[in-house]
Amino acid sequence: MSNDARRTNWNSSTGSGNAIATGNRPGRQQWSPSSSPSTEWVVGVNVVVTTVLDERVSGTVYAYCTQTNTVTVHTSRFEFRVLKVGFIKDIAVVGKPVQQPSPALPTVEPVNLATITARLEQAIRAANQHQASRGVGVSAGAQALFDALHKTLPVRWDGVAIVVLDEVRIEPPYTSAACNAADAAGPALARIKTVVEQERAKLKL
Repeated sequence: MSNDARRTNWNSSTGSGNAIATGNRPGRQQWSPSSSPSTEWVVGVNVVVTTVLDERVSGTVYAYCTQTNTVTVHTSRFEFRVLKVGFIKDIAVVGKPVQQPSPALPTVEPVNLATITARLEQAIRAANQHQASRGVGVSAGAQALFDALHKTLPVRWDGVAIVVLDEVRIEPPYTSAACNAADAAGPALARIKTVVEQERAKLKL
């Protein structure tokens, strides 16, 4: 580390710390947030952050938020890392602080929380639907038949039975003879039996 390098010692429980000069000059120079009227003293500093998991994050301090107690590090042209101060074990300062972030740094636009929430809810629904389509304790052939029926018909699992149209149950061993319905003479049962025979033939079950 060069003579300009400094190391910041953080108290992760309080989020406070100071930076101690470790150059070749006699004595030790203290550099702390109290020397500035705000916490912007860290913005623009080039640092190497070590987390409590011993992960090293190198870059320039882009922002320090006292409300969320986080430090944002600009690690590359289009990448930022947001770290909780309590998650930081050590900071090695490898460049002198500046008053403002570099003009070359891109502007971070506000996040549309409604859009993020909608995407999250959509992803959760998709994950739940995928999970519901996986049979538990069934054979690979039974799952293959379920997937084939699911392409054209509303199907769901009820234990190890495949329920089609909420009318017809296909019990193991999932043949046309294993299809049954409350209305045994209804058109749905005859139709599903035919479809099951066709799909089993395609799947070579």
